[in-house]
Amino acid sequence: MLPHRLEGRWGRVQLLGTLGALIAFAPMSTDLYLPAFPAIADSMGTDASAVQVTLAASFLGLGVGQLVYGPLSDRFGRRRPLIAGLILFIAASLGCALAPSLALLTVMRLLQALGGCAGLVIARAVVRDCYSGAAMARTMSMLTMVFALAPLLAPTLGAAIIAVAAWPWMFVALAAFGIVCLVMVAFLPETHAKSSRANTGIQGAIRGYGSILRSRAFAVPATIAGLGSMTLFAYIASSPAVLMGDYLLTAQQFALAFGGISLAMVVGSQVNVRLLRHHPVHLLLRYYLTLQVASTLALVALAAAGAPVQLVIAALACAVACFAGTVANAVTEALRPFPHLAGSASAAVGVLQFSLGALVATGLSRATGPATLLMSAAMATASIAALGLSVLRPRATDEESSSCGGSYDQGEHDGEGSEIAGIQQ
Repeated sequence: MLPHRLEGRWGRVQLLGTLGALIAFAPMSTDLYLPAFPAIADSMGTDASAVQVTLAASFLGLGVGQLVYGPLSDRFGRRRPLIAGLILFIAASLGCALAPSLALLTVMRLLQALGGCAGLVIARAVVRDCYSGAAMARTMSMLTMVFALAPLLAPTLGAAIIAVAAWPWMFVALAAFGIVCLVMVAFLPETHAKSSRANTGIQGAIRGYGSILRSRAFAVPATIAGLGSMTLFAYIASSPAVLMGDYLLTAQQFALAFGGISLAMVVGSQVNVRLLRHHPVHLLLRYYLTLQVASTLALVALAAAGAPVQLVIAALACAVACFAGTVANAVTEALRPFPHLAGSASAAVGVLQFSLGALVATGLSRATGPATLLMSAAMATASIAALGLSVLRPRATDEESSSCGGSYDQGEHDGEGSEIAGIQQ
């Protein structure tokens, strides 16, 4: 439930504003420097494909670091681990700006991600602290929209920076973003009450992860969220090679195309928010996955046929719009059964998402062949696997989630929906 200081319209606006900034850490830190891949490659004496290793290191740090922040936030509250992560993010961002080699830049990117992932995992845990049921799903969708707006702005900002300054200034900008978020968190009250905290050490944290991972109500939607995210990470990792490599777009044209595709994610999130008022979460999840598979298969066909860049961008926009609904609904399903281990459950979801992202980014950086076809094949494979899981294992998810007080409870729909509606109006 909402802390007293966050009750009322402006309190909820403050909460969502802070959570939105924290959720934006992942796309800001991964997407801002994408237009600078050629410039980084030139300064490091390598090629743009080799620079993808720094992106893979970021995905890995964003995933693995959440294993630490989840239990810490369940035991010590949300604020202290979050502040520590923000400080690490700021310091590592400055380290990236000063890195003299690709190897050191990769290490700094890993540390930057280890700090930044605190915002991602703890923001979702705070949502679970404050909301449940359909209200939680709508809040997740709103944050997913913010997650989409960051890629809309980040490459454009990156292209503007690279047009007037050297690439290290991009990481200085990320450090400044971290400082702004640190100030915002300073005004955020603690949402995880002491009476609800897990008073256990490392062994207790391991047992908590064990109970989460053994739950079918968690494993099915969490894996779907991971596979759904894999499609996005395949696109992000390959987008410079596809749009600036295969299709020879300039850095500014790349930023416009990337922003337009990201705008589709905003649309997908907003549509999901509206649909959740009338349809259950699990049903919308399957609808979005079906559309995602159709979009990625169309992308494979376009890539194989050597279609114009406009058609490829349109197919990518459709796939990314579906991703917005897929991940928001899957994460909601995964977190719902664990109100007292929300941090650990959020971390476990994040590990799946970003570890799979690191895997696909690494694989695509080492694969040989047309970048557009490789990207589309990876996106389609992950989407098909996610849809297959949702179709083959529906009862395990539905039965367990309803036994845990799922989003199908009408009282939750009516009782908490007004909290979100007050923000949207």
